[in-house]
Amino acid sequence: SSDVCSSDLGVGKAQRASDWLVIPLCPEHHRGSKGWHGTREEFKRHSINEWDILADTIELVAKNMKG
Repeated sequence: SSDVCSSDLGVGKAQRASDWLVIPLCPEHHRGSKGWHGTREEFKRHSINEWDILADTIELVAKNMKG
């Protein structure tokens, strides 16, 4: 599936950062039981946090802008 959910990066419970600070996640990794709003098991297993995902996203966007 090509569905993408944007997940806001917060600085604490019920707090949101800027609308520019979002990470793209598929529905399962966003709201699934092991996803971002679940246990985060998949992310923990790979030692990935939201800032790592944001950095990877920025890098991919920059590469795609260059052509």
